[in-house]
Formats: sequence, structure tokens, C-alpha cells
Amino acid sequence: MDHQDDNRHLSDRKRSCSCYEFLVAAETSDEIFLVRRFVKHLMGPHGYYVEDAYYGPKMGLDETAPYTTVGFDVYRYDPETGSLRYMDGSLGGLALFVGSNNGFALSAAEFPELKPNSIYYTTPQQWSDCCGGHDVGIFNYQDQTFSPCFYPPDVQSRKRVSGPKWFTPTQPC
Repeated sequence: MDHQDDNRHLSDRKRSCSCYEFLVAAETSDEIFLVRRFVKHLMGPHGYYVEDAYYGPKMGLDETAPYTTVGFDVYRYDPETGSLRYMDGSLGGLALFVGSNNGFALSAAEFPELKPNSIYYTTPQQWSDCCGGHDVGIFNYQDQTFSPCFYPPDVQSRKRVSGPKWFTPTQPC
């Protein structure tokens, strides 16, 4: 897969974040997507970003939510050219799922309870040991907005639980 990193569309907010990549398969359409998740680490009180160059004692940081997802980019794999094509604003009516298990995509037309052109995300396994379980939600890829996923962690508690996992639904025969 030819992965030429075209960052022209990245906002300044995304440029200052860590990027994590997930492969997502849409079995019904035989498509493969690369989902890039942008995470801002070390969030300060009231959701303000902490300067990346701040290396002193972490006084005043909100240790209950040390990171947050600030956006996503999605690329579709083109098997004819072997390249990745940036998907600008639409996911073709799909709902993508990323987290600690395998990524997958479902058609919102087949599952009307899903939000089309959205990314459902949970805390990946590698983050669950370090204050994980709180960064869960639904990202609308068209209008670049976040909404809750109704996973009820107690964000005020120091005790963390592992984030939820996605399960692929099956349609009755």
C-alpha cells in the first residue's frame, strides 16, 4: 500500500497532536480504509491544551482526563493504483468503528440506528492502562463534530475501567 502522507488538509490543531492509525474493513463493499486518529495528550483543567514544550512538574493538570481525541482523517485504499485516497467530508454513508479490537465498517442504510458518515471510537488497548476508558464517542466526519456514545465512566474517579469493545452485529436470515 503506497502511503504518501498528504497533510495539506490538516488543521493546526491536528498538527500539534499525536496520530494513531487503524485499518478498517468494510466487508459488504470489499473496501479498506486507513483511519487516522488525532489525540491531544496532557489536557489541562477545563479542557485547555497544555503546551507540548511544558516539561516541568505537572501541577494543575487534570489527571482524570490526560488526553482527548480532537479529530480524524480517513483514506480509502484504491487497489488499482495501490494508493490511499483522502475522503473529504463523506464516508459514503458508512459508520466506521475503531478501538481496542479490529476496526470495521457498517452501512448506516442497513443499520438505521447508526449515524451515517460517522466514526465510533473507544479507548484503544494501549491507552487503557493509563487513565483509559474515558475517550469514547461518535465523530461526525461531515461536520467534524463530536457527540457522546453513552458509555458511563465516572470521569471524576481515579479508578478506570477498560474501554468498551465493538461487536459486529449480524442480520437475521
